[in-house]
Formats: sequence, structure tokens, C-alpha cells
Amino acid sequence: MQLKKPISIGAALSTAAYSLLSHAADKAWDIETTALIYAERDRVKVNEDVVKVKVDQGNEKTFTLTGIIDVMTGASPTGASKLGVGNIYTSPSGGAFTADANKIPVAEFSDRRFAAHAAWDRPWSKNARSTYGVDFSDEVDYSSLGGSFNLTGDFFEKMTSLTVGVSGNYDRVRPVNGVPIGLKSGSDKTGSYELDRKAGLQGLVGLTQVLNRRALVQLNFTLATQSGYLNDPYKVVSYGNVKSNDLQNYYFESRPQSRTSKIFYGKLNYAREDGGFVSMAGRYYSDDWKLRAATADMKFEQPMGGPDEYAGLHVRFSRQSAASFYHYQLTDDVNSPDYVGYVLLTFPGDTTALKSEKVPYVSADYRLARLDTLTFGAKYHRPVNWFDMKMILDTRAEWMGQFDRSKNLDPLYALILQIALKFKY
Repeated sequence: MQLKKPISIGAALSTAAYSLLSHAADKAWDIETTALIYAERDRVKVNEDVVKVKVDQGNEKTFTLTGIIDVMTGASPTGASKLGVGNIYTSPSGGAFTADANKIPVAEFSDRRFAAHAAWDRPWSKNARSTYGVDFSDEVDYSSLGGSFNLTGDFFEKMTSLTVGVSGNYDRVRPVNGVPIGLKSGSDKTGSYELDRKAGLQGLVGLTQVLNRRALVQLNFTLATQSGYLNDPYKVVSYGNVKSNDLQNYYFESRPQSRTSKIFYGKLNYAREDGGFVSMAGRYYSDDWKLRAATADMKFEQPMGGPDEYAGLHVRFSRQSAASFYHYQLTDDVNSPDYVGYVLLTFPGDTTALKSEKVPYVSADYRLARLDTLTFGAKYHRPVNWFDMKMILDTRAEWMGQFDRSKNLDPLYALILQIALKFKY
């Protein structure tokens, strides 16, 4: 199963903020262990364990190594619509899925992911430092190798920082039953092959500005390109007659082989006089698939009774437009709003495929639909003394709801629980 991976150079602004606001630390190993549970209602469940070790090498040089293990189980939407509900079909991954009445069809799956990230941070002078990063991850059907480089410079008595970064990745896609041919019948494996590849390149420019002794603002712009196999090999699109609820067949999705995206991001951090903290952020995403997304994010932290003890609240809202080739379903009914000119081609052996001169690509992947996503969360942070060791305990709980504005898809609800322990060795 393919999961989105974090952009390595997305940490560039954190590097800039670190160079502005951090204090010299004693030479030590900082160790952080994190356990996360992500659970969607009746769908995907993820258990993630993370171990992060940061080594102070002296002279402001640090080396960080992170190891991640994910275990993913549950059911994921196939892309098929509610056409023909009540029937049992074979999913692209080889398993069976049932189209229950009035529910989007889902397919059972299980997967695991091992990932590692290494980063080396070093200064070049009093006002310049760089970070080198290497990433690797492997799943049953997917592997990725990436690298990154960030350079941060401080100006105007460290009141201003400028960060530039670049990263790249090379991925191999190995679906369970081979790479399917886009727009061919979901049961037709003719022409499928063992693996495919894709690559990505990203560039970032970021500015961090101290406004006063309590406020700091961050701005950045990211330009990213992807090329190669960008389909999800397990997603299909339904084709049939909407009026009679007759499903003729389902077909593998087909996406463009390139994607260019732009991200504008801004964040304001404000430290209140009572020790509280407020963070407000905005993000705007756009790409040449005509997908647009705007996100507003706000965090509030309040000191509690003990030293370095605080609680926080988090709220985030995101609105996304659909990709230009997203269609909930396809139909041969020319009077239906779902009709976009696709015709059914029949080949010897009764195999079929879809073709459209006007719309060469189509996907029913819910992640490309018109979505609103709302997240509420709370966190708690405090020092603890366990086993004669001084540690920092971080806990977080969040609720997420995702809704299709076209009202074709079932709402998605998820719960996120996280606990982390940090200590020096």
C-alpha cells in the first residue's frame, strides 16, 4: 500500500528557527521514542513506532538517526462507486471486496513499512549552517530512496534567517499482482508487468523573521515535480448505467505521468507574557492536475502547575478542490452528469477497456475528490522521573472528520493517539 511520505526539506524552516532561538546544549545523546495509533472508523488502522537518536558531536555538529516501523491493516476504498451494490468482486490486489448496500466498496489489506532517516547538521560559520539528509523506506509493494540538502544563513544580528533546500526521491512500485494497464478491465491482467518507477525533485526557499522578543514569523515556498508511474495500482473506477444501478464493470484508473505542484506556507509564533504560546499557520497548495487546497491551522498552549508543564489545543481546517480527471463513476448514459464521453471497447475473449478522446485520464480515488477536513486535538507535556531517569512525556489525541462536498462518498472519521518519551543519555 502506498502512503505519502514526509518531505525531507519540509524541516528546513525548523532548522532556521533552531538557529535563531536555540540554546547551546550539553554534549549528550537525546533519545525519543514515540508510539502512534491512527484508526479510521471501519477502515484503515495504523500502528507506528518511532525511535529517534540525536547525537551532539561538539562544535555545534549533530547527527540524527530515526527508525520507523508501521503496521497497517483494515479496509481501504477501492474507488468503485455504489453501482451494483450487494455484489462481491475481486479487488485489484487479488482479494475480495463486497459492495454493501449504500456503502462505498472497500478492500481488506495488510502491510508493513520500515523506514529510516539520517541527518547531519553542521555549521559553516557563526551565521551559516547546513543539513544533509538521507531517507529510505520499504513496504511489501513499495520502496523509496531519497536525499536532501538544506542551507541556512542568519542576517541582521540573527534576526533574519534565509533557508534554501533541495531534495529528491526515487521510488519503485511493486503491486501484489503486477502493475495494471490503465483503463483496462479490473479483472484483466493482460499486459501487466512486475514493477514500475517514479522520481521526484523538490526545491524550497524559506524566510524566518524575528519580529520582537515574543513573535516570530516563517514564510516558505516549495516547488515540486514528480514523473513516472503516478497511478495507484489498487484503485478502480466503476462504469455502468446510473439509472438502473447496473454495474457493467470496473476499470483500473489512469493518471498523467507527471505532476508539478506549488506550496505557499506561512506561520506566526507568539509567546505570551504568562508563558503561553499561540501558533497560527496557513498553507495553499496547487498543481497542474487542477487540484487546489487551502489549510488553516491554529495551536494554543497554556502552562500548568509544574515547571515545563503545559497543555495545548489544536484545530485545523482544510478545503480541497477535485483533480481535473476525478470522477466518482462513469456511465454510458449521455444524459447523466457522470457522462464524460468514455466509450467501451470490446476485444476478443470478451475483454473490455475504456477510451475517451476528450478525457484521457480518470480516477475515482477519494483523495482527489472535493474534500473538507476538520481536525480537533489536545496535547499534554510534562517532565517525569521514571526509573531514576529524567524524561519528558508528550501525549496527543486528535479527532479528524473528512467530508465529500459532492456527497457521493461516505464521511471518514479517524482518531489519532500519540505518546512520546524524550530523555538524555
